[in-house]
Amino acid sequence: MKWDRNKQGNGVFRGETFKDYVDGVSVSSGLLTSSNPNDPSSSSPRGLDLTSYGGLIVRCCGDGSSFNFVIRTSTTTYTQSFETSAVAKDYGNGKRTSMRWGTVNLGFNRFKDERNGELLKREGLRDVRQVGVEFRSKGGGGQEEGKKSGTFYLSMSYIKVYKAR
Repeated sequence: MKWDRNKQGNGVFRGETFKDYVDGVSVSSGLLTSSNPNDPSSSSPRGLDLTSYGGLIVRCCGDGSSFNFVIRTSTTTYTQSFETSAVAKDYGNGKRTSMRWGTVNLGFNRFKDERNGELLKREGLRDVRQVGVEFRSKGGGGQEEGKKSGTFYLSMSYIKVYKAR
């Protein structure tokens, strides 16, 4: 698994999972803020309060695999799956995949609790500690029947929040 930047400066999440060893990989980033914004050395960090927002918009380019977007609070992990689009093209030397840029709307009301499947409630967004992307090779995340591994590629131009209506 690798997380780096491509030539255009976009974040790229790519790699390969091997079913016999691990069925998924993820990358995430912490979102802690200081409890006292005027004192950066404050020892009581807290997560972001996203209760006034309706969801995320992700501009991405992928290989046609399925991914999960992950939101972690201090107590719960929520996930929502999304698809990337790609078209198989023949360039004369066999088939290659041509990836397409797209914008994915991930409404907070469609995120589910990883433990029990309950939908995320607005008050659950008061203490967001991490956001991330996950690829799972089992269950359609890029794995074909009988294939021992799952390869994936996801480039992200941006992740934005939008206001609730």
